[in-house]
Amino acid sequence: MATNPTAAEAAETHRVDQELEQAARFHAEGRLGRARVCARRAAGWAIGPTYRRSTGETPPVNAMTLLRWYCDFAEAAEPLRRAAGRLTTHVTRDHALPHAEDPVDDARKLIDALRAEAARPRHD
Repeated sequence: MATNPTAAEAAETHRVDQELEQAARFHAEGRLGRARVCARRAAGWAIGPTYRRSTGETPPVNAMTLLRWYCDFAEAAEPLRRAAGRLTTHVTRDHALPHAEDPVDDARKLIDALRAEAARPRHD
């Protein structure tokens, strides 16, 4: 059965939402580097509860560490693991991404999927 979020969980959800909104704003302004950084942070922070449920440990504070962990998380769907991987990708010397996918879209898809999974009833 799904439970109501604690104050800490609600605050974390708000933090992720704020960061994702900031990513979308930067993207709309053409500040793609800043958008990518915010998208990466939002997605990484959103992985924290999954990390906690899966490992029983406190999640790392670093969003990149969480994204890299999720890339290898066998329980995650492959498209989501690939999205996490793209969010950890460095830009080329020309400051371009080596893939066509939009980091803000990748972050949004990952966050939406993580939240949907967390809302599903557990049958432990």
